[in-house]
Amino acid sequence: MQSVSVEITQECKHVESYPHIEMDESYELEVSSSGAFIHANETWGAMRGMETLSQLVYPVHHRQLRINLTRIADNPLFPHRGILLDTARHFISKETIIQLLESMAMNKMNVFHWHIVDEQSFPYQSAVFPALSDRGAYDPVTKIYTASDIREIIHEARLRGIRVIPEFDTPGHTRSWGLGHPELLTPCYGEIEKDGFYGPLNPVADSTFSFLEKLFTEVMQVFKDERIHIGGDEVPLRCWASNPSIQNFTIKGNITKIKSVYHHFEERYAPYLRIYIACILSVGGGAIVWEEAFSSGAKLHEDTIIQLWKGSSLFGTAIAKGYRVLTSSCWYLDHMELDFASFYRCRELPYGAFLTMQRLSDQWLGGEAAMWTEHVDEEGLLSRIWPRASATAERLWRPVNQTFYPAGPRMEEQRCRMLR
Repeated sequence: MQSVSVEITQECKHVESYPHIEMDESYELEVSSSGAFIHANETWGAMRGMETLSQLVYPVHHRQLRINLTRIADNPLFPHRGILLDTARHFISKETIIQLLESMAMNKMNVFHWHIVDEQSFPYQSAVFPALSDRGAYDPVTKIYTASDIREIIHEARLRGIRVIPEFDTPGHTRSWGLGHPELLTPCYGEIEKDGFYGPLNPVADSTFSFLEKLFTEVMQVFKDERIHIGGDEVPLRCWASNPSIQNFTIKGNITKIKSVYHHFEERYAPYLRIYIACILSVGGGAIVWEEAFSSGAKLHEDTIIQLWKGSSLFGTAIAKGYRVLTSSCWYLDHMELDFASFYRCRELPYGAFLTMQRLSDQWLGGEAAMWTEHVDEEGLLSRIWPRASATAERLWRPVNQTFYPAGPRMEEQRCRMLR
């Protein structure tokens, strides 16, 4: 093979040509005796075709490389095929994140879901509220992500056709926010007095939403995607129920259940995000939330995307109500008891889908493998993610087999290829 030719037929139409949910990743690849030819409608498809071409080359004796004559027409089944990385429990360096992006590209995954802050630390350096990382990061100098770091990560992701979606989980998982801005959190009370503990963001203080407006205006200028993940999971309601100001709010509003305070927070917060994303990026966009924001009964905007992580029981309900859905429940990488055969079988996908991986609805956008870092740091991060996430990547692309056994050799070969 003497040459590789690439033909792209369409100009980039999206804002500044960043990867996006509707990008066309289809391609055609032909390898003949004279060379290789890749045809794609968009740049993103050409990238996937080049990756396939590189994986068709194999070594033989005397350090020779060979490639078989072939013709391939390929496209992904799902438009959202991601890895979630938690950088709050353990700080993960910029260099390791870029290594992760490269390995994602080798597996044709196209979304880096960056769970950037959480209870344990706040490594995002905000220009508007510098105290967040000054006091909330593990180290305000060496364990933070500056605007320059984030620009570099987004640039490296863009070169590989990968979206970067940040997650700032609210109103729970926010203890680290309070280290720099304690006024944001809800004081918890015992029978009479404050008990010295703080709970989620204060859902009834106007100052909370003014703060979030300023912070997320900045965040959406730094990050380039039309989506932002706002969490909404595992909100401890007991602290809210103990707080006198929230009790007064429920009395005045004739609210009988503390869960309705959570509804108030989500319903006030999520629509604002959609408006600001549209204004800043000049495209339609909105929020992604964990399933609790939906299952709680909050009236979410119709553009909200629901990410399921507890199973598939809410899949049909969310689809019926018009929401788009992501699935993650069977692809938790911190569960070491799950091998890549378990990841491939993915028994917790919506009923009727786990054998064939058919898209039951256009509202089913895809899914993510989630790497929570309570028990792993960057020394073992990539080996914890791969090769199991390769099974997720294949299931979300376009599988040709219904069981793991024929796919097993491909997973082993991909592992060896990634180690070279």
